[in-house]
Amino acid sequence: MDTRAIVIPDFAVDLSPLGRVHSHQLGTWESVYRGDGYDFASLRDYAYGDDMRRIHHQATARSGKLIVRETYAERSPYIMIVFDRAPRMAAYGRYKHEIMKVASGAIINGAVVKNLSIGYLDSAKGRRHYRNASEGSGAAGKWIARIRRSTTNANFRAVEQNVVEHLETLDSLRNDLPQGSLVFVFSDFFVLPPENLMREILGRYDVQPVIVQHPVWERSFPVFRGTLSFEDAASGEQVEAFFTKATSAQLRAKHEARHENIIRFFSDVGVEPITLLTDDWDECRGVFSAWAESRAKRTVRG
Repeated sequence: MDTRAIVIPDFAVDLSPLGRVHSHQLGTWESVYRGDGYDFASLRDYAYGDDMRRIHHQATARSGKLIVRETYAERSPYIMIVFDRAPRMAAYGRYKHEIMKVASGAIINGAVVKNLSIGYLDSAKGRRHYRNASEGSGAAGKWIARIRRSTTNANFRAVEQNVVEHLETLDSLRNDLPQGSLVFVFSDFFVLPPENLMREILGRYDVQPVIVQHPVWERSFPVFRGTLSFEDAASGEQVEAFFTKATSAQLRAKHEARHENIIRFFSDVGVEPITLLTDDWDECRGVFSAWAESRAKRTVRG
């Protein structure tokens, strides 16, 4: 399948990496991607599984511990798209579903522009679906097309902790997903991963969390007094509840504090998450443009 056939939005996410990459397809350009290559990138502590030939003997002798050298890779970076498929992601109609469709389409556009391979991982219907980026963007595109073309939320049946499971899966994909690959993780992140797991994944991949929340019922809450009919995030059923101004104000404060806690969690591990609250093309384009500008100012994570 040609991924361009399933792209909906008219804009592309700028997927230009941050350090140098030597690629037969792209020539020399900027990327955070590091791996087997020739040009020196940096030194770091030895990690289990590192090639012993990469040990930097002078630095090791000076520090008294194993130090390895990193080089800029001689291949294009991979793109991996990960979807949270917990039932709460299907709450409030198809609101969050549509946000993920538009954003993933823009990422596909960006990959097509840069001729980058796309991988895919999710747990639709409670079963893991994984397509290796090295299989080509067409294979992953078929799976991405399923969530993007779906007119129902019936496939959101994964466990609440499925994002944690996905991160554990990424940690096991060392042979399939090269170090430095750019991984977009779409979730509301109401269930945060363990900090040690997040740091471990960030030590190998360039993980970009994309926070997807409803702007009214999840990111905030309307302060009012009265009876409100809304969709329960867990069951998907319509329920009614009476709110006082005090209780609705408490919910607003709780939701906003939850979002701040998510931002703080990722900030503590050195990541700036993207927050998407709408599927409006222009607003999504603006969010991703700001992300690309901020990304361009960052130094390579080492």
